[in-house]
Amino acid sequence: MATKVIYFLVNGREETAEFNSDDDADDVRETFRAAAEAGPSDILKLYNVKRNLVNISPRLAQNSHNSRYRLEVVAADCYKNGLLSGSSSCDVNAIDQRLSALEKKVYIGNGEMPDSFHDLKAKVDNFKEKLENVAHLSWLGLSKDLSIGMSQPFWHKKSSPRKMEAHHKRVYERFMKFT
Repeated sequence: MATKVIYFLVNGREETAEFNSDDDADDVRETFRAAAEAGPSDILKLYNVKRNLVNISPRLAQNSHNSRYRLEVVAADCYKNGLLSGSSSCDVNAIDQRLSALEKKVYIGNGEMPDSFHDLKAKVDNFKEKLENVAHLSWLGLSKDLSIGMSQPFWHKKSSPRKMEAHHKRVYERFMKFT
């Protein structure tokens, strides 16, 4: 039942955790979760000085304040942090920024991008392009093709000069009633 003192960084803040080697693994995780101010559905990762992933458990090796572990919240609850609002809409820019940060982290780690990231980036770009275009909404009935059944669009239709003059006169009369 030895007491361990673990030194780590969370978002640039220096933190210290103290626990017994016979503590429950969930208690140790909750200690780190509290230090990171993370919720119960957030995912935490602990890295050693060599940037290797370390398991958060009571068997965690004790370190010194000169060789601090680094704790990161890598996946946060989307509803709590505002990525998702309501039931299904999402902030694509936040997802894109997160993917870019992850690309930089992986690229810096070994110097080349894995194929899975190229596939993921292609899927995100395709999804982003679909959201920016409205052509795919026609099957939902959310947009109409105005040219179907018409030789020319309705805004190019010309009406007779007599109807136009009567319309302008009515608009002018209504305007004069207001003033």
